[in-house]
Amino acid sequence: MVLLSRTTTILAQNTLSTPKLFTMKTMIERSSASGGKMGVQYKSPSSGRSFKKFSFPSSSKRIVFKQHNQQHQPQSSFQKTPLPLRLKLQPRAMSPTLRSTTKRVREDANPIAEEPPTKVQKVSEAQGLKGDNVPGTPLSGKDKKVYGKRTKAEFTTVFDLRRRRRIANAVRPTRKGMPASAQQGMRNLTGVLCYRNALLQSLLHQPQLRAWLMTQHQPQHCIQDEEKGAPACVACKLRTLVQAYWSGNKLSVHQALVDINQTFKENKWQNGMGGQQDPEDQLTWMVNKFSEQLPASHYIIFEAMTRFVLDSSTTCKSCGYVSSTVGDIEGTLAIDIKPRIPGGGDLGAYVQQYLTYKVCGYKCDHCKDATTDKQRSRKLAHSPDIVTIQLKRFNWAGQKDSHPVPINTLLNLNANRTSNNKSNSGYELSAVVLHQGSLNGGHYISMAKGADGQWLEFDDNHVSRVSGGEMAALTDKGKAGGFTPYLCFYQRVRK
Repeated sequence: MVLLSRTTTILAQNTLSTPKLFTMKTMIERSSASGGKMGVQYKSPSSGRSFKKFSFPSSSKRIVFKQHNQQHQPQSSFQKTPLPLRLKLQPRAMSPTLRSTTKRVREDANPIAEEPPTKVQKVSEAQGLKGDNVPGTPLSGKDKKVYGKRTKAEFTTVFDLRRRRRIANAVRPTRKGMPASAQQGMRNLTGVLCYRNALLQSLLHQPQLRAWLMTQHQPQHCIQDEEKGAPACVACKLRTLVQAYWSGNKLSVHQALVDINQTFKENKWQNGMGGQQDPEDQLTWMVNKFSEQLPASHYIIFEAMTRFVLDSSTTCKSCGYVSSTVGDIEGTLAIDIKPRIPGGGDLGAYVQQYLTYKVCGYKCDHCKDATTDKQRSRKLAHSPDIVTIQLKRFNWAGQKDSHPVPINTLLNLNANRTSNNKSNSGYELSAVVLHQGSLNGGHYISMAKGADGQWLEFDDNHVSRVSGGEMAALTDKGKAGGFTPYLCFYQRVRK
């Protein structure tokens, strides 16, 4: 190791590029008045490009170089023996933000939760193996294949779940811009659109859905091209309705409803057939149109906000074998109200029955038994911000089951999360669609909670306040003036 001479050749190596040879052009010793500092300017021999000078106190610091084997003879009057040197630059210190980001990426790339084997080796012969902790020898080719597939699946699942939570959190469920004074009814344009009006009122009162339409979805980003005869964008028309509704302008709301009705016809809703329809069918159709018409970058946000990701496990009671399925995406939870829960269960009890139930006729993969009932449990790997629950009141023949089911104002699903799901899964009731009558001759209304905390009832164009007694009847008895709950909308409580 030697000290820097007045003129020499150095090899500057950047950690992110190929080593390049530079020549020290000038080294100036400044006067004592300037503190005895020296300045250095570099020049590339290939491009002739000069680099910025830097300075340092000559009396207090030394630059240490590592000798280089290359033969070089610089002309210097201060040094008789040429000493080719190599400058060894240290990598720049990582900022705390960059360090935490790098740590998070490394964690995402190694999602294996199992305890690593006692004997490990740093190999990656098996396709799909990532990270340092892989099983030690002996490891058969079959084991490598299975392990590699599992690692790849877990990496995809964990990364996808984290991404869903992150992009869903980016849309804030604020009620700013949703004044209680703007709440209003909707005219039934054809006389049979009560199902749509009830659904739209419920959707308009979801703060996060409104925020998504107004901030994430922009008309100029639409894939639809109306000039070439393509149907109009469903999400764009809903965005226009949101703007008109919360502005309090009734004429604008009426025109927006007319445009929506025309747009739905153009997009072949029920093939243009009139008559009474189902609001849940309408909602499913709208979501499918979002998927078809919106850019993927916009639809994935909507999906993260409104779709569950469920992991299920089925346990054989004969041999105890457990088979698992991960990553099932589910929107509306369609809850059976049969079999009845003894003692008259509320909606929360029926949701638990939906998530944990017996399976008949399922053949065990291990013991091949198909006669014994199996126990299936479903866990929430991703908890959406908006939850839609449908009470299945109509059978295949169109007959209605009017059994009363008390509606929970607060729904706690934290016990149903997977171990990796750390998001709060407590939900608060925000809107309800109710039905009266039969499948072909009934009527739909909705109840929704405003920004002031007051519940209102929307019966097409008529709006009224929901009294404490009516709300108690809904939550305690599962009925409100002859109407039974059909669709329930919940908003996740953020902590």
